[in-house]
Amino acid sequence: MKDKPIGNNDMPDMKQLEDRFIANPTSEPFLVIKTNLDPKEP
Repeated sequence: MKDKPIGNNDMPDMKQLEDRFIANPTSEPFLVIKTNLDPKEP
């Protein structure tokens, strides 16, 4: 049985993206609460 590559070949390499910020994971847990008063899009 052949191993299939995982993922989408059309996706760019995440290290080459310049239009977004990918934060480092935090060492502490955090809580995010969304309500119906929050905007649908930031």
